[in-house]
Amino acid sequence: MPTGHVAPVLEVDGSSLGSEPVTETGDHVNNYTVALSAGLAGTLTTRTGDGVGVITMTAAGHGIAGADLVDVYWAGGARYAVTVDSVAGVGDVELTFDDTPAATGDALPADETAVIVCERVTVNTQIDGDAVKLFGVSCDQRSQITFYDVGDAIIKQYELPVANAFALWYSTSEATNPLTGNPITYAKVSNGSTTAGTLKIRCLDDATP
Repeated sequence: MPTGHVAPVLEVDGSSLGSEPVTETGDHVNNYTVALSAGLAGTLTTRTGDGVGVITMTAAGHGIAGADLVDVYWAGGARYAVTVDSVAGVGDVELTFDDTPAATGDALPADETAVIVCERVTVNTQIDGDAVKLFGVSCDQRSQITFYDVGDAIIKQYELPVANAFALWYSTSEATNPLTGNPITYAKVSNGSTTAGTLKIRCLDDATP
């Protein structure tokens, strides 16, 4: 049967502590490695609401079109799943967007704030959160990942605010399982950096009755 291991270690000012490695056994492994294209640098040139505005960017071949869902990052915040209403221009591209149908995250910053725009990438998954024994997600760039069930309801969102940040859960920890509920059938991920990145999901579950 597949097994997984976690060895938590904490270091503060040169002094460290840790626990014995945690080993879990399951019957199914869900590992995903996702290549993320670089985000696109721009400026929020018009802000007409917490999630409504215009971004101006110089990005030939950006590939963003009307009705696409994108994530918008800036220093200290992010707005997720805004809808592109229109894309105009060839040199300086003006991207108009709004909050429908269900954007999340922080309210947009002030006009003339530097931002990074990234189209959301879909990752098909088969994760039954109720059966998870070990779970982790990490990325070598600032990023986010949102897990959804088959009905498009959000099960869990993780913000990875800096490069190489990670989120971790294992069944013998004191924390509540963050993935319980309906099975996760897909995820949406994006890159909050202008450097291409790699996001990794590692999951071990046990559905044995």
